[in-house]
Amino acid sequence: MLFKMEHMENNDMQRPQSSEPLQTSQPSQDPQSPKMSKPNNEVSRLQMLVVILAGLVLGGGYYLINEWNNDRAAKKKAAEEARRPHLEMMAKIAAFKAQSKELPGCPLIFPLTNEKGEVTPLGSYLSYFAMKRATYLPQSVFRIPNAGSVFAAFALFDEGDNQWRKVYRQELPFRFGTKDFGEGHLVRVPSGYRVQLRFWGTHEEKKFQKVFKNGELNQAPTWMAQCLHLWIGFTPTEAQKAYLGVPDFKSDADIIRAASVEAIIRTSPQLVMDWDEILAKNPENPYLVDRWVTILDHRDGGHHFELIAPLIAKSPDDSFLLQVQAIELNHAKKYDEALTLLFKELERDDNNDVLYGMAAGNLQEKGFWEESIELLNVWCQKHPENPEPWMQLSDAWKGYAWEARGSGWASTVTKEGRRLFKERIPKAYEAANKASEVAPQDCRTWASLVRMGTGCGYEKEKIQGLFEKAIAINPYRLDVYQCYWNYLQPRWYGSEEEMWAFARKYKDRFPSLITSAGYDAFWVYADEGTPTIESRKKQLASVAENVKKSGYWPECEEAYREELRRGPYDLSVWTSYCYWGNVAGRKDAVLDYAKELAGTNPFYRAIPPSVALIMIEQEELFMATHAEQGEYEKNPEVHRIRAGAYRDLIALDLHHWWAWNCLAKQCVADQQLPEAKKAF
Repeated sequence: MLFKMEHMENNDMQRPQSSEPLQTSQPSQDPQSPKMSKPNNEVSRLQMLVVILAGLVLGGGYYLINEWNNDRAAKKKAAEEARRPHLEMMAKIAAFKAQSKELPGCPLIFPLTNEKGEVTPLGSYLSYFAMKRATYLPQSVFRIPNAGSVFAAFALFDEGDNQWRKVYRQELPFRFGTKDFGEGHLVRVPSGYRVQLRFWGTHEEKKFQKVFKNGELNQAPTWMAQCLHLWIGFTPTEAQKAYLGVPDFKSDADIIRAASVEAIIRTSPQLVMDWDEILAKNPENPYLVDRWVTILDHRDGGHHFELIAPLIAKSPDDSFLLQVQAIELNHAKKYDEALTLLFKELERDDNNDVLYGMAAGNLQEKGFWEESIELLNVWCQKHPENPEPWMQLSDAWKGYAWEARGSGWASTVTKEGRRLFKERIPKAYEAANKASEVAPQDCRTWASLVRMGTGCGYEKEKIQGLFEKAIAINPYRLDVYQCYWNYLQPRWYGSEEEMWAFARKYKDRFPSLITSAGYDAFWVYADEGTPTIESRKKQLASVAENVKKSGYWPECEEAYREELRRGPYDLSVWTSYCYWGNVAGRKDAVLDYAKELAGTNPFYRAIPPSVALIMIEQEELFMATHAEQGEYEKNPEVHRIRAGAYRDLIALDLHHWWAWNCLAKQCVADQQLPEAKKAF
């Protein structure tokens, strides 16, 4: 408007005052003309400046708005792209709501006992393999029983008596989710072995008996599976019969050997010898390949798809092999590929705790916590009478809560992290409580609630009540004791006196409570922040001082030894014993005890060389600087002990390639090139 008004004023000033034509071709002779032209020029320049400034403002504003819109659109697109995999996963999970192809539960065959009614490794192994043989033909025809893990939880593959076995018959049915059972005896007779079976449950009770002559025991798992099929009324196809008729093991010696080392596989596969020879006799058997892959994974930390892939190529629908493949993919952090297999299997059996547990775990590893919880929610909605989905949902919410909080010191928890933790942990409690309502006689449901105690900050009376309910059902469930012991730690809701009193009260059941209390008393946590060499030295010195002045070490050492008497194969316990034995100046005593145990059983012979290697690794932990570790590594005595341990392992198992490889490297370091070449 300013520009327009000024323009109109200029025109009025120049308008002629007479009817004479305006002479525009000649400059004005009016003496006042110069005075009038000056303001006109200034106004014109002002107009021009205003126009330019307005253009700049408008143009710049348009540019900024456009850039802001572009940036906003780019961020929105990036957010949508980031969210797309989550939406796709939610869509896959939603698809499960509309389908249900639950397989029937596999009847549980309790471990065969000897004539005295005692559980034996071989009797357990025959029952374990019979259930596998009955279930996979090669597709699963019953719900996949996680027999190996369950039997291992009660040490049913171990030799000798074990207190955990006192309640295994009470808890195993909950683990299998079945109402059909089998039991029997395995008795040595002059001609071989006699197997007696009895099945009962939802069908009329029936008994079976057969004598397997010497050399025929390897056929027992197949016969037991056939008895199960006959009793439950399942008729295999001709192809399934042919598959079932091929024994897994080629001889009695192989199946007896495999049964004897099953306990070792589940605690310390590094100690297992001769399994490659067993596999070589039946290299395409999925169960044997599974055990060998497990052993190799622990020996070299690698992944062995090359052993599984050819078998899947021949049997692409083999549900057992696909599960093994999914485990390997998970270890290799190939979560999407693993999930593809797991979802495919869930379409065949969608009330399976193994499959759901693996799928939920993979989603959590990907950071898909909401999707993991939604998957478990779907399972709970479809099978609310099953306590397993509620317990897994509780664990997922608990993990999600700690994901928000973080695992650091309380001072490192953000305000938002604290808020989310308080928001999520009650949902974990709700799911655990629902499990206890669904299955009040399942000890695991009360164990889930005890595990909530520390995170939820239960009052002592409440957590003690839950603990007592749990051990009233199963007094030999270790994790219940560990959770309550953790609650009683000084850093949480108890004191050192309460913690030690609890550990001593139950040490006969679980010596590990004493060793855990010792760790808590000995260990010194580093200051927050990045540790320095000096702080590391100070920390280790304080740890050593605590061991000497506390007076707890003799009690801890006896507890370690009792643990190892009960489970001599467990290298994780040996590792802890070696560490604290070093700190306490008892290195020789630890090695002597390893040799003492090895003399009591031929299967323990790999323990001393393994402990010697562990001891060397533990000694290196006390070197605060790389320079100190380097000097230690140059020590000829260290080289001698290490090389000797490798040679001992090789002498026990000529095919122990990890030991050969390490020996070769050691020989190169010692400049023993001919020896190194031989090893390579």
